[in-house]
Amino acid sequence: MADVLAFAEQRAGQIGSAAREAVSTAARLASEFGGSAHVVTLGGPGLSEAASTLGAIGATLVAVGEHDALADYNPEGYACVLADQIALGDFAAVILPATTVGKDLAPRVAAMLDVPLVSDATGVEVVDGALSVIKPVYSGKAFAHLSIDAVP
Repeated sequence: MADVLAFAEQRAGQIGSAAREAVSTAARLASEFGGSAHVVTLGGPGLSEAASTLGAIGATLVAVGEHDALADYNPEGYACVLADQIALGDFAAVILPATTVGKDLAPRVAAMLDVPLVSDATGVEVVDGALSVIKPVYSGKAFAHLSIDAVP
């Protein structure tokens, strides 16, 4: 049994469609792993109300970092908080949206934790108990199927 963590990006205190897609993907993968979907979202005061809707799309546990200092994206601060949350759990995968924030945040966190990162994935599933990721290569002319294992 393994849990999956999603980062739910907020903009102006609202949880957008990219964040909802990340959460629903985490919920689907967690179900396939026999675990649960956890979510981390960071933002300013009032974010808890917007984050309360994430349970409806599969989040089992939602951790909200709500502070004036988190209202706007801060790469170092967000990366430290997210890395700390990841280190607290035993996650089979961490899902971030393919937004500008997600593409900036993901490699920072992966480097901090010394774990593999696959960006721009177009598909993800559990195959024989392992995470399998599909990623376009050669300008989309081919697709790589990667099996990911971040266990040290």
